[in-house]
Amino acid sequence: MLNAASALDIVARRKVIERGLQTARSSVRRAALDRLCELDGAAAAQRRARSDSNATVRAWQPPRSEPTQVSLGI
Repeated sequence: MLNAASALDIVARRKVIERGLQTARSSVRRAALDRLCELDGAAAAQRRARSDSNATVRAWQPPRSEPTQVSLGI
């Protein structure tokens, strides 16, 4: 469900993310943090991760954006 969250309106997306953050599976909580990062930014998602009871989730880092290619015009 989290993978398809981007197709939902913002209210439904937030509900799906919140549900994912409350699940028992740490892998789902980490995926929910990725989606939270898209909505509210990396700082908000990192704050949420730091408060988690699981060390793997606390160690979560925001997804890295694709590097931009610079054209030198040569």
